[in-house]
Amino acid sequence: MFSERADDTPKESDIGVFIAQPELEEWWEKMQKDLPQVFTPGESCPQQVSRGTKLRAYFDGDKSKPMDAVVLGSKFKLEFADGKYPMYVVRYPPQSRELSYIHLTTVGEEDGWEVVK
Repeated sequence: MFSERADDTPKESDIGVFIAQPELEEWWEKMQKDLPQVFTPGESCPQQVSRGTKLRAYFDGDKSKPMDAVVLGSKFKLEFADGKYPMYVVRYPPQSRELSYIHLTTVGEEDGWEVVK
């Protein structure tokens, strides 16, 4: 398990690959049972945005400090000692060559990442 964590950075081969929605929904239901204080029972599993979707968040909530990213894929990443977490593979900032992760569940949350129209 340690070796997986040691090289869990997003790769070019992750671009265009997304978590299957049924797999995401299965993970969501498990989290609702395991952590109901965070994943509210009865709340719907988020639908993933598509490749090329532009996202924006604000550093420390300050509207004068926008942070932009573009979604390229999604995957589960080993995030905690006991499991995986769904992440978007993104370019952040969009013109960067670097790939990064954004928690999939933060898109659409208050003070989280928002879809740029």
